[in-house]
Amino acid sequence: MDEQVEQFNQLGPRWFMSLTLPKAVMNAMMVEVVAREAEARQRRQEQHDAQEAAAEREPKPPAKPGDDLVFGYPFSFLESGLARLFDQEDLRDTYTKAKTVATADRDKTKNRIALIEHIAARGSFRKHGIPRNWKVSLASLRESFASFARVIDVVEAELTLTEKRGNGSSIAMPPLLLNGPPGCGKTYFAEQLAKFFDTSFMRISMETAQSSSALAGSAEFWSNTQPGRLFDRLIDGDHINPVVLLDEIDKAGGSEYYRADKALYALLERETARSWSDLSFPALKLDTSHVIWILTSNDAMHIAPPLRSRMQQFDIAPLDAVAARRLVRTLYRQEAERFPELDLETELAIAHCDVMRTFSPREIVRLCHALVARLALTGRRQISLDDLKVTGALDGQLVDFERHLQRFERLMELSVEWRRQ
Repeated sequence: MDEQVEQFNQLGPRWFMSLTLPKAVMNAMMVEVVAREAEARQRRQEQHDAQEAAAEREPKPPAKPGDDLVFGYPFSFLESGLARLFDQEDLRDTYTKAKTVATADRDKTKNRIALIEHIAARGSFRKHGIPRNWKVSLASLRESFASFARVIDVVEAELTLTEKRGNGSSIAMPPLLLNGPPGCGKTYFAEQLAKFFDTSFMRISMETAQSSSALAGSAEFWSNTQPGRLFDRLIDGDHINPVVLLDEIDKAGGSEYYRADKALYALLERETARSWSDLSFPALKLDTSHVIWILTSNDAMHIAPPLRSRMQQFDIAPLDAVAARRLVRTLYRQEAERFPELDLETELAIAHCDVMRTFSPREIVRLCHALVARLALTGRRQISLDDLKVTGALDGQLVDFERHLQRFERLMELSVEWRRQ
């Protein structure tokens, strides 16, 4: 393009001269100009070739084994609220060692190199921040779970503090221990709280865990070593602050050395959590201080005191009749409002609530969905006794369901509101 512009600039005067000079003189001048241009191009090419030859003769520093490790960045450069999960140089050093140090187990080394390349491709940054419209969502959660008001108060205070700090601050939520008898809705509330935070969610049942490997991986020296679920969640997820629910922490099993809750001593302490490493990958330090921990137990006294001191404990009482009816009404209304095209009646009679509140919160949710499906099938707007009898969601949920149906019929006879309907 530059040569064409130069030729155009040169042809302008030539065209003007061709109008005033004889043709023979003009041709002679053109031959001379073309020859000079060719000579100039030749000199520029020779200079370029000489520079390239000199650059090739200069000694180059030897390439390091880790220089070919490519780090990804899956987020937009304009996106705010990002935090660093690990140091790239630590991963590069580990990659260099894996490629240069000879080991007897080639398959293990090959798998380690592949894992490092996968981690690098995922990048070292993750999202964090507070949920959008969190005040409205938290108010809805407070309406549905009155017995968890103290827990919601703590969540609200921490979110308010984070919002006032601004600048994409991350939530500094203390580990929450929900302690209470079975059936009071701890696990279901924890799941709803995880949805509220609008981040990734992971649940581990500590009752069936026999070691800490499910959470923190298996030791590096084992030939079949594997990272734990927390490592996988942080590496493969987009968030640095996932919600981790540890169900029934008071029933954590395993031997004294391999106890399932052993890894929590470092994870629940904010300072040590900033540089935590999975047992299968001790060379890579991850910042797990942003993780939101929710733990449940039936008897907190069975948790080791040093571990219990790292949590903020909330004793959850069983729902009374008023709170249970309110929960049933809220859950049914939420389920019915998911299907506006059915135009369902979202209010329940007291008799309905008194039967449905005998279920656990999780069973109530399944029952509400089954009832809504039943109404869609029959084309009606309100549930009836027959709906509770025939819905498939009740099969096997209660051992003595007939007794509850008889109670329901008695309550129906005594309910003036139901008779009017």
